[in-house]
Amino acid sequence: MERNNTEQVDNGQSPSGAAVPQSKKSKSKNILSIIKRFWYFIVLAIVVVVGGAIWRTNVTNQDNAWARATAFYTKADYDNAAKELAGLPVPSDAARLKVYAQTMLAKRDLEKALPAYEKLYAATKEPNYKIILGNIYNEQKNYDKAISTYKEVIADNPGYTQAYVNLAILYKLQNKISEATAIANAAVKSNPNNVTLLELKVSILMEDKTTQDYKTAVKDLAAINPQDPLLDSLK
Repeated sequence: MERNNTEQVDNGQSPSGAAVPQSKKSKSKNILSIIKRFWYFIVLAIVVVVGGAIWRTNVTNQDNAWARATAFYTKADYDNAAKELAGLPVPSDAARLKVYAQTMLAKRDLEKALPAYEKLYAATKEPNYKIILGNIYNEQKNYDKAISTYKEVIADNPGYTQAYVNLAILYKLQNKISEATAIANAAVKSNPNNVTLLELKVSILMEDKTTQDYKTAVKDLAAINPQDPLLDSLK
């Protein structure tokens, strides 16, 4: 009988037949064995959890920075708006793009303003943003790009006054009077009753007041706006 009881105990059972509880040391060995076997998945899970927490923190911090920047922007406080935007990537959302682009332009940071306006125009297709792109190219002395940009605006929006004005003035500043005159004529032809464009044509042609084109331009302006300040200056 004693021998049988001993054998039962050695087999992990009590004399009554009940299982003998595992020791703490045995449990620890089992846990370590599981960890060793599945360590990669455990590490991966930790990385995912920690990475997710960091990502959420970064998103929250960026959202808070955008909220502050937008508040400063609405007050035309571009200095503080730019400080909040420092280090943030160019956004994709149109509302944030507008804040970012106009703030950088106000701060004359053209290197940051340019890609922002490119994305803003791509998102909205509003011609005024493309005009600003042309202006930035002009300021950067990328005149060919500025000219092609203004021409694209005119081709897509024949009634867009500012595009004609900017392009004609750019040609005039380059001393390309014939090109400037051609743009002014095209502008008036597309918008015959536009006072601004008639003034533009007179201004482009006034270097030689003896030409019939100049005299006709003055006459056309006087017919539309007899009290125009430009006509008074000519007298």
